[in-house]
Amino acid sequence: MNKIFPLLLIALLLISCGESETIKIGVVGSMSGNQSELSVSGRRGIELAVSIINEQGGLLGKEVELVVKDDLNDMSRAGDIVKEFVNEDIEIVIGPFTSRMMLAAYDSVEAHEILYISPTVCADSLNQKDDHFIRFIASSREQAVALNEVALKNSDKEFIVIIDETNIGFNQQLYQNFKDILEGNNGQINYVLEYSVLDSGIFKTLRDSIKDLDVDGVFIISNASDFATIAQNLVLNDFDASLYGTLWSHTNDILRLGGKDIENAYLVSGISQSEVYHDFNRVFLDYYDRYGENLSFSAMYSYETMMALAEAISKGRSSDWEKAKSTLLEIKNFNGLQFQYELDKYGDSSRPYKIDQIINGGFLTVED
Repeated sequence: MNKIFPLLLIALLLISCGESETIKIGVVGSMSGNQSELSVSGRRGIELAVSIINEQGGLLGKEVELVVKDDLNDMSRAGDIVKEFVNEDIEIVIGPFTSRMMLAAYDSVEAHEILYISPTVCADSLNQKDDHFIRFIASSREQAVALNEVALKNSDKEFIVIIDETNIGFNQQLYQNFKDILEGNNGQINYVLEYSVLDSGIFKTLRDSIKDLDVDGVFIISNASDFATIAQNLVLNDFDASLYGTLWSHTNDILRLGGKDIENAYLVSGISQSEVYHDFNRVFLDYYDRYGENLSFSAMYSYETMMALAEAISKGRSSDWEKAKSTLLEIKNFNGLQFQYELDKYGDSSRPYKIDQIINGGFLTVED
């Protein structure tokens, strides 16, 4: 008996050492650099959700622990980060936050036992795939629909389009969707400028190309920082037209960086400024108290993503990636902070978009 007891003790110790004391969830995004605001606000939304989950006892009797990785907006790092998560026994990752980084990671995600869940990636090329990827945002086409509805209401029919070509998988498809719908409404695109880096050469090309054009609108497909810079350049050159932008641009940075030069611009929004449901007010205030900024669409979608994942882990009684995926698809319908949304059998989401207009330095939802 004396010889058996130490062996049993060692076995029990090995079992207890092998069982994690927390449920680890990965988070990946561009957490540094001039295009980081989307990912940073997303990470903060996840952090807020996890703090609430842990205050309420965690999941399956364990605390949730976030493991955050910065992809530096570098596509060459995307696959390596997937392998890092796998080596650390992390099976579920929230992120990335741009289509280009998800497309760069996609093959590696498919090759491993891991699930990626994005709150903000809406590349149409990822639609209707039974894969290791779920998203909690509607497709880019729905953004084009919402923008064209406002353009039609404003009688804006002739457009210039300026595209940040680096966000592959999102930019060109959104442009094509916008163009198709615009032309269906008897509108047209008069000029298209694509860029990878904003510099003096790009602005000279823009200035020379549009100086004799008379258009109603300028559609800018870019991040918030570039949107603000382009808007300021247009104002400097006395170019007068309505500005339209994507959900990608709708971050807290846009107001800070754009100032009066983006006044009256129209941006796709994931947050209604007039409709408040469920726990929106509480989360909005908690987020502001914690981070000193308003809840952005990225933060809200990311908060909702973490809460939906927590619901799936609790209901499925497992943090295994395959079980989490199947349970998310089984639940299907979710109550967001403002709207209900759902996942289809492929893990693609549908949810309403709104359009905000920038009025007096703030966002005002355009009524239908």
